[in-house]
Amino acid sequence: QSFPKKLSMEYETKTSKLELSLDRAQFQNGAFFSLSLYTPFWFVNQTGVPILFRNEQNKKIFAGQNQDIIKSSLDGPLTPSSILPVSHGHKSKVSVRCGCSLFSEPRVLESVGTSGELHMKSSTNKKKEHYHFGYSVALGSGKFSKTKVVTFTPRFIVSNRTPHSILLRQKGTAIQTIKTNDDFRLYKLCGKSNEIQFKLSSTNSSE
Repeated sequence: QSFPKKLSMEYETKTSKLELSLDRAQFQNGAFFSLSLYTPFWFVNQTGVPILFRNEQNKKIFAGQNQDIIKSSLDGPLTPSSILPVSHGHKSKVSVRCGCSLFSEPRVLESVGTSGELHMKSSTNKKKEHYHFGYSVALGSGKFSKTKVVTFTPRFIVSNRTPHSILLRQKGTAIQTIKTNDDFRLYKLCGKSNEIQFKLSSTNSSE
């Protein structure tokens, strides 16, 4: 008797489905068997901002996401890390969008041990803004070893380990203050040169 290898789940919005994988293993000459139910991928968002994932094969966002989340301001408080179960075809490409950005160039996120960068252009071209995230692909540990974990992070993090507050500014943008022992997630860059200026709050010099 044939046994299904996938289980399809429909969300309340009915706009997309999540397909979970089924793995069956028999023991003692078929007297009983174990059944494993797992998602092929976990997408872990550690960027601190809401982001949206899209399957480039059918141009639809993955199941379980709310498209309204990207309307929130990227300049607001950091959002906590979030985890999204994802299923898509072998070698399917994924693109990412945040805030008022366009979707990134598609990437195949399948090879364990790989990492890279996602670049997103602004949809409004305001101040020629562009956004950068990093990603890495790993295999889940222990009982999660059948699932690939794709983690998305800020491409750059500025860490202040000086006894002074540091002022950070990009051309045409507001000044950001980074206090002692604080970290600043730098995911939005402006202009073609990506020039960033730093200044100690207790001095008048900059570099």
